[in-house]
Amino acid sequence: ISDVATLRSMPTYVMTKVAVLLSLLVREDYPRDWKCPLEDVMASLQLSSSNDLSTGEDDGMVRAGMYVSFLDAISDEIVYPAVAGDENNNTERHGHRRRERVRREEVKDALRGLSIATDDGTDGTNANQNVAVVR
Repeated sequence: ISDVATLRSMPTYVMTKVAVLLSLLVREDYPRDWKCPLEDVMASLQLSSSNDLSTGEDDGMVRAGMYVSFLDAISDEIVYPAVAGDENNNTERHGHRRRERVRREEVKDALRGLSIATDDGTDGTNANQNVAVVR
């Protein structure tokens, strides 16, 4: 995902699928096997707080769009998942869904404590800033 030309040539649905795949990897591997997924994806997309996306630069907007898709997929897959058939009482499925729910809660708990370092050396938790919190 670090090649902007590849991102630019991707149909929107493919970019969405890549974002969903990354979010599923976060769900399975964070924090045990993947220590800083948000920072890693930002770095791969060559995004930082010093990038000025307000200039309308196409490359920056494409990279930012991919990151937003990734965050949206995290919201859909981890924070607010729509699990079809949760009311199903099949014991095997119920046990699997329960394990999935517990795993999502573990990931959300870890994300709640996550702060991302910024280029100015702070962790982005300045009291004057609006900080998105996973609930």
